[in-house]
Amino acid sequence: MQAYVAPTFALTLAMAVTGTPVLAGVTISNGTYSVGIGQNGELWDPSTGIGFVRLSDGFDPMAPGTPRDSWGVSLGTDGGPWADQTYFGSIVTTTLSQTSAASATAYTNVGYLSFAVEQHYSFVAPNILKISEVIHNGQYRSFFWFQRNWDVDVTPTEFAENSFAAGRTAPGILDATYYGFEHPDASIPYTRSCLSFCNVTGNVGGGIKVDFFGRIIPAFGTARVDYYYGISQPGQSSSDLIRQALGVGAQFLMVTQSAENGAWPYSGRNSAFIGVDTNVPEPASWAMMIAGFGLVGAAKRRRRMTVKEFKG
Repeated sequence: MQAYVAPTFALTLAMAVTGTPVLAGVTISNGTYSVGIGQNGELWDPSTGIGFVRLSDGFDPMAPGTPRDSWGVSLGTDGGPWADQTYFGSIVTTTLSQTSAASATAYTNVGYLSFAVEQHYSFVAPNILKISEVIHNGQYRSFFWFQRNWDVDVTPTEFAENSFAAGRTAPGILDATYYGFEHPDASIPYTRSCLSFCNVTGNVGGGIKVDFFGRIIPAFGTARVDYYYGISQPGQSSSDLIRQALGVGAQFLMVTQSAENGAWPYSGRNSAFIGVDTNVPEPASWAMMIAGFGLVGAAKRRRRMTVKEFKG
């Protein structure tokens, strides 16, 4: 098997697209798949030329063309910062750290808007990455919109692949898109919606915008949503990849597959997806659950003692 070698032109390409120097990121790996993370938390590490790569054969749907992933957060329609180093440029400053060989954390403090974005990257399957997005609200009660968008070029039909929605909609999903180059500002509506249905072939990708269930996050409170990225294993159909993604927690997916056999429901050789799970308990909910478990345990202990005393 020929070893995978990352493209050496990646950093030059990124600089050519944005016109400005690009900061190197980190690359995490579980031994069979590797994910590059940019300095501000978007996927694609320009220092290694890796987006999301299958190491057995070098399949990386982010590598052809313009490697692009982005995230953006806004105070509803009021706009906000974003990270998109290889296309629109980034307007945040992030502390990025690799916490293990297969995990990383990014922390972005948006001081002028009094909130912060904490992102945790880890593999939940060899070929599926989870990004836990945590909003730390500041001194004002606010509601937040958050989105991630990526462009993928899936071989062997890169620049002419097929994108479609899968799974089911869930509370808090504002919109989805099949276009890989939507604006990273979360307050700007998507131009090519795919929330209800789409099945499009062309130079496509995917994106999902959420509003944290429409809740207002209280001052000094937090809210969390989990995003998922995945690429197919060798010989894995897009249908099997969808089932795998739903099995690890994703609720709604934007799937992109190669189109050499036609559009969905026909499957191509390779596929990729971006997904989301909005059904994530808030920290307060976790505390209530833990307290509830404690009450249940105490009730069981009291019941055992009562039965013992009765028998005695």
